[in-house]
Amino acid sequence: MQNPNGLYLCVLLCLVAIVNAEDPYRYFTWNITYGDIYPMGIRQQGILINGQFP
Repeated sequence: MQNPNGLYLCVLLCLVAIVNAEDPYRYFTWNITYGDIYPMGIRQQGILINGQFP
């Protein structure tokens, strides 16, 4: 009878590949507003993402 180690290895690798599968998409919620920014000490209107200047 043949040694079934190769079969066990294939099954183990398939299980590991299935377990590590992740969702290929990432979803973000952005709140985009206008607000005051001071990039060089002078007040300007700028676009804010989640309340922060990028």
